[in-house]
Amino acid sequence: MTKEIRNAALRYLQMRDYSKMSLALKLRQKGFVLDEITPLLEQLVEDGLLNEERFVENYIHYRRGRGFGPERIALELKAQGIDKVCIAAQLDMADNTWLDSARRIWEKQFKNVKAQDFTSYMKQCQFLQRKGFTREQIDAVIPRHFNTEFI
Repeated sequence: MTKEIRNAALRYLQMRDYSKMSLALKLRQKGFVLDEITPLLEQLVEDGLLNEERFVENYIHYRRGRGFGPERIALELKAQGIDKVCIAAQLDMADNTWLDSARRIWEKQFKNVKAQDFTSYMKQCQFLQRKGFTREQIDAVIPRHFNTEFI
């Protein structure tokens, strides 16, 4: 392992946390070969400089602040090569505040608009689903102000 690849990896890690897969991709784009990258990643994990749990925690905090829910964040993390167990553990740690996040996002988008008919209710539900919130969270946030006997 050359000093050049280690210095490149450390420069990336100084700016923000990375998952193993995303750091490997960055280093590959820089022109380093996989035979050099793999042992470097293991060494960085061993040294405590590359920590996927810390990456997941920071990523969840960042994406939640941008208005995204647990399902969308979990999909994004899986796409970055993060283990499902690690994702589930970190999402469970933040579980008690997802409802508040969903309510805040809904109120921001639909301030004084009540779901008076099924169409407007579905529009609001789909908005929160695209953001990545669960059906239970959506049902808890959006009040139903319409007659349900026609549904």
